[in-house]
Amino acid sequence: MKEGKGFGQHHSISGLFVFGLVGVFALLSLFLVVIGTQAYRNVVQIADSNNQTQSVLSYVANKVRFGDTAGAVTVNEIDGVSILTLQQAFDDEMFETRIYFYDQGLMEQFVPAEEHFFPEDGELLIQVSTCTISKDADSLIKISLTLDSGETRTMHIALRSSTLRSSALRSSGREENAYAK
Repeated sequence: MKEGKGFGQHHSISGLFVFGLVGVFALLSLFLVVIGTQAYRNVVQIADSNNQTQSVLSYVANKVRFGDTAGAVTVNEIDGVSILTLQQAFDDEMFETRIYFYDQGLMEQFVPAEEHFFPEDGELLIQVSTCTISKDADSLIKISLTLDSGETRTMHIALRSSTLRSSALRSSGREENAYAK
């Protein structure tokens, strides 16, 4: 009979060991699932940010390409704000699409050409830390965005029409003809 008691104690200890091993395996599996979920969330967040940034840059590039006619695309400065201006006529009236950086965002306005510039009236395209809009050459526009993550995205757009002209518009409200030759 003593042999049976010893065998039962050995069997309960091995069962407890197996149960503990399964428990550790379950906890480690749960830990891996939590880590994998967090990694997946980070990847999705980065992909969403990249897609949004790329979509906005493609949108701006397509706006420029669509409006790229002789003298219609300029880079101006109004009240210290660099503005990419695309001029187009609708029903014999001139309108401007203005793309610029204001209040931590890349903004867009579509207004009659003679309307004074009010940067706060634009629509937000994307939230960014900084943005520079400039011309590098006679027919090359450079837009550089610094995202909130610190990553910088730069886009160059070559104009196919006549050369790009840049003019400075004074903050007094007096506008100079940006298309004068």
